Amino acid sequence: MLKKLLMFFIVVFSVSVFMACSNTTTQAPTTQTPTTQAPTTQTPTTGAPTTVPPTTLPPTTSSSGNGTTAPTTVPPTTLPPTTSSSDSGTTAPTTVPPTTTPTTSDPNVMKEYIFEAEYVDFDGISGSGWSNTQVEWGMVMGDGETTATSNGMYVAYFTPPYASLKFPFTSSSAGKGELIFSMVTEYAKDFSGLLMMILDPSVMTLKVNGVEMDYQVFVLGDNQPTIDFKEYVFLSEFDILEGENLIEITILENDYFPGRPGGGPNVDYMKIVSNLDLVMDLFFDNIEDVKMMRGY
Repeated sequence: MLKKLLMFFIVVFSVSVFMACSNTTTQAPTTQTPTTQAPTTQTPTTGAPTTVPPTTLPPTTSSSGNGTTAPTTVPPTTLPPTTSSSDSGTTAPTTVPPTTTPTTSDPNVMKEYIFEAEYVDFDGISGSGWSNTQVEWGMVMGDGETTATSNGMYVAYFTPPYASLKFPFTSSSAGKGELIFSMVTEYAKDFSGLLMMILDPSVMTLKVNGVEMDYQVFVLGDNQPTIDFKEYVFLSEFDILEGENLIEITILENDYFPGRPGGGPNVDYMKIVSNLDLVMDLFFDNIEDVKMMRGY
């Protein structure tokens, strides 16, 4: 009987365990679906281009023979848009201000052209001084640096019978011009107690393209060779040809230099004022070549 009762409890316990295991459920794992944030795209902004107003430089004046040039404005140049590396945006186009390129084509602009006397061709000419005679480029005085003239040099020994200075130039068209020379004299005569040179066509001839001109009479006071060079307007207006032109001054025999055939002024430069486009046909264009030719 006890054995049967024990078997009954074993059966009941087994059934209970089986039922407990049958009621146990397994919860399926829950997978969280990831969410993706839509990318944000920054829209580049392009600024409107800003144009800087043109700046025109004033006309310039050349002292080496190229004259004053009339300004011409070059149109502005706009650079393409550039990309900024900081925000990946596009910046507004940058406008470069226009530059000014000089030209001599404006007929309304009066220009000054200077032909330094030391840049003429001295081949075959000579002249006398107070103590010696100079030939060709030996007639050029000044050190090219500290001498009180426009280019640090000037022409002396400008005396007859072999003193003639020629200033060739070319013009792009025919027209008019004003003729000026910068001069001073160290030869003078006594006129009622005043030492001076009266410069007129009987002392120095002036030819323009082979035609002798009747220029204004000047009084050159007695000066040291390089002190007080002054400009003298020989012709307020003269004809300029298209193409080649030639200005020539020649000293004639006179009584301004005792013991010599005559005396003449020292010459610094020739100047032409005109609205034409001129080119001075210089034999040399720098003082180093002149120094080489004269030997010092």
